[in-house]
Amino acid sequence: MWVPVNVKAQSAEIIGDRGIGLPPLNRFLAIRLIEQTKVSIMLGGFRHLPLADLTKLEEILVRLFHALSPETIFQRFGRLLKTMPPDLLSRHTQIDYDREMALVVFPKGSDEIIAVGRVTERPGQSEADLGMTVADAWQCHGLATC
Repeated sequence: MWVPVNVKAQSAEIIGDRGIGLPPLNRFLAIRLIEQTKVSIMLGGFRHLPLADLTKLEEILVRLFHALSPETIFQRFGRLLKTMPPDLLSRHTQIDYDREMALVVFPKGSDEIIAVGRVTERPGQSEADLGMTVADAWQCHGLATC
């Protein structure tokens, strides 16, 4: 698994950083993969930059959710939702790396998520479910087929 990491220009010395690991990843291996990157030090603050605000992920996911059409929400979650319920938001921000993995896509130079992919193991089976969400404005632009 190749994990590209791009950061803002003010941290140019670590642009293009990456970690490499082989699936399946559990929590320990996922942390180790992140620790392979130079950018991981930013989680604890770096030079003049503040500590990473990990709860900001919730805000970003909620903004993505509100940018989705009712059709996209239904296709992803199998039901119409006007808001993202707290239990669903928790499930999407607190990953159990022993059973699932999430990947997010950010446009270069932005902190807005435009796509999310989740792979979740089916308990007791050698199969997994894949869920993909691409923001409506980014659909048919090379992230997903139309």
